[in-house]
Amino acid sequence: MSEAPIVIHRPAGTGGRRVTIRAQVAGLARSDNDVIEFLRRAGVPDAGDVLDDPRWVQWQGGHPHEYGAPEPRAFTSRAVQGLIKKTESTSDLG
Repeated sequence: MSEAPIVIHRPAGTGGRRVTIRAQVAGLARSDNDVIEFLRRAGVPDAGDVLDDPRWVQWQGGHPHEYGAPEPRAFTSRAVQGLIKKTESTSDLG
């Protein structure tokens, strides 16, 4: 098990990753920039340089630097397409 003081947890189903620094929750990151800001606030020097250093950061689940945020347009597009198909099929009945 890693002894890294920073843990970037697996992506949440709705997107983003919980970030803990020395077992304290720092926040929900949706990008590397969010993680860097959490680290900066915690006083980590050169915060952007430590993200790929396993002595500092442990990435759990998924791929590093991927935050699992769903594409809203793709989801909306599929949802709208489903409604259109449903409307078209019911209009053929009458």
